[in-house]
Amino acid sequence: MGLFFIASSQCYLGHFVMSVMSALCKTIVVRDVRQRWVKQLSPLVDLEDDVIEEAQHCH
Repeated sequence: MGLFFIASSQCYLGHFVMSVMSALCKTIVVRDVRQRWVKQLSPLVDLEDDVIEEAQHCH
């Protein structure tokens, strides 16, 4: 009984650690992807601002 309890609690602890690690991994990946998207999109945003400024100058 005691041995089984120790084994099952270790298994539970391992599962808990794995889920925490995977959650951390996902948040890190999401943050990395978001930063990469921002880097790729920022020139487009700058371009949009320039176009808007040009349009305002025309009027």
